Order: sequence, then C-alpha cells, then structure tokens
Amino acid sequence: MKSFWVKRSLLGAVLAVAMAWSLAAEGKERKATSAGAGKQDVGEVSKDFLVVPEGSPQELVKYAKDIEQRVNREIERLRDGLKRSSIEAADKILAGDCSHEEGTFAVQLKLKYIEPRERAAFAEQLKEAGKDKLARIVLTTEWREKLRMAMRRMKPEKKKELIQDAIKYLAEAPPEQPDASLAQMIGYVVERLGDQDYTVKTYQSLAEILEQSEDPNVQAVAKKLAGVVRRLTLVGNQVELEGVLLAGEPLDMSKYEGKVVLIDFWATWCGPCVGEVPNMKKNYELYHDKGFEILGFSLDRSREPLEKFVKEREIPWQIVYGPGNARSPSVEYYGIMSIPTMFLVDKDGKVVSTAARGAKLNQLLEELLGPSEKKE
Repeated sequence: MKSFWVKRSLLGAVLAVAMAWSLAAEGKERKATSAGAGKQDVGEVSKDFLVVPEGSPQELVKYAKDIEQRVNREIERLRDGLKRSSIEAADKILAGDCSHEEGTFAVQLKLKYIEPRERAAFAEQLKEAGKDKLARIVLTTEWREKLRMAMRRMKPEKKKELIQDAIKYLAEAPPEQPDASLAQMIGYVVERLGDQDYTVKTYQSLAEILEQSEDPNVQAVAKKLAGVVRRLTLVGNQVELEGVLLAGEPLDMSKYEGKVVLIDFWATWCGPCVGEVPNMKKNYELYHDKGFEILGFSLDRSREPLEKFVKEREIPWQIVYGPGNARSPSVEYYGIMSIPTMFLVDKDGKVVSTAARGAKLNQLLEELLGPSEKKE
C-alpha cells in the first residue's frame, strides 16, 4: 500500500512539473505585472501555478476549479502523447535489427496501448515480417483474454470447447514463456469447472506440451503442472515428502508413522494461512494426545519472518523450510499453486483429503480418531 502512494506522489510531481512548464510558456505571452507587486492577482497566470494568488473567496474558488481543469487537460494530453510515442517507438524497434528480448519488449509495449480489436492485425504483421515467435506473444495475449471472458460468461460445455482450442493452439509450436503463462491460466479455468477427471486430463496434456520446450523456465512450469496431476490424484495414495526442518534437521517421516498427520503448505505472508492457525492449534490441542500431528511446509521467501512468527505464535508443530534458505522440493512435486493447501493423512499413511481446512478438519479428525475427550 505504501508503494502505491509513493508511486502516486511521484506521478503527481511529474504531472505538476509538466503543467508548470505548460503554464510558464503561456505566461511568457502575457504582460508582466507592475514592478514591486507582491503575490499575483487571480487573473494572472503564474509561472509556478501552485502558488495560490490573492483574491476573494469567490475568485479563489474559480481559480481552484480552473487549475483542476487545466491539470486534467494536461494529464489527458500526456496520456495521448505517451500512447502515440510508445506505439511509434515499438514499431521502430520491430522494424530494426532487434534481438528477441528487444522485440519482446516492443511487442509488450505496443500491446499496452493498442485496442483489443487491433491485436489480430498486429500478429499478422509480425508473421509477415518473419517474427513468428513475437506474433505468438500477441496471439497468446488474445487467448488469455478469451479465457478471462469465459470465466464470466460461458456455460461449462462452451468453456470446455474453448479450453480444447487453447490447448491445440499451445501445441502448434514449441512453447515459449508466454505459453507457459497461458497453460497455467487454462489450468485455473479448468479447476473451477469442478470436473475432477477432466481437470486431471487437461493438466496432463498441458504438462506434456510444455515439456517439449527448450526453455528451462517453461520446463519448470511443466514439472509444476505434472505435480498438480500428482496432487489431484493423491487421495487414497501414500504421500511422499522431503525437506529440512526449520531447526536444521532432515525431515524424518518415519516419526509420523501410525499418526494422523495434517500436511500444511503455507506462508506467513498469506492471510488465509495465518487465519487458519487458530483452528489448527485448537484441533492440535484436542487431538494431539489421540495421535494427531501437524507438519508445516513454509513457502516464505526468507527465514527471519518465519522464525519470528513461529516464536511469537508459539507454534507447537514442526515446520519444514529447506534445504538451505529455500522451500521444500515437495512444493513443486505436488504442484502447489495456491495456499493454504492442506493434506490430511490417516494412520496408514494414505491421504484422505486435500482440503482439510476449517470445520472439515475437526470433522475428519473425529472420524479418524474418535470424539475428543477435551472440551472444544
């Protein structure tokens, strides 16, 4: 939030300077005030337009309204100028002997300012110029927009048709980084259809397509999508976990054999994760003596806030954070795309739920361990 206001203040300062220049130029065309005059009168244009002139309340009201109108006109003029200049600069970059990185920058710059209806023609121009990879950036942007619209308006069967078309598009050429982003968006849309089998098949197809890329970043996304398939089919199967505890010891899952274990993928910066902690602590107190354990897998970006949180909140269970100053490989292995994600494992080591949160956690624990003898 702080950065938002800083950026807004900087923008205001830039616009104020631009407006001052404009008004200063206008002021040069006017006659100077009489020698020895103090503050300007309302009717004058000051080189520093932020200096409030002398005048009656009515005159000052008129002055304030006039300045606001001038600033709004100047903002609009600057926006129009920014749009024209950015498009022209992008076109000149693309017309020159640019690298792929420079071309990507130019395409993304132009996409910020052209109208959606102009994208198809832009992509065709790039193809005609032999810049097929850059054209795919534009087409991928189009597909992302189609999927956003599908989220709001389409019926499930129509969404599935659109999803299949998007997958065919991805398979048409070796995938680049924008295609990886599109694949993740397809997965996001699919999961909200609530069709488990269809979701699994779709993620499998997306992972196989992205695996064909030579870009290591795209291959990393492919592994994550394969992990999503693993996670979606986890119920009824054994869970495989690895990592290093916050205290520095390797995770030893043998210590959890014969226990009911909640596996919690979370982070201190995640509001819903933190909001779930009181419920977890309550159930830990109720069922720990009956064989309930919790094992947290932190996705925090650094160790310090995690250690502070664990100490201040008096977290009684173990937290995995590592190896090194990094998150556990299990995060990628199970394609953790959002947090909190919680697996509940029974005494036989098999997953019974991948959404054990809130009241559902208490319900499942009672089913697996029997009613708690302690008062809730």
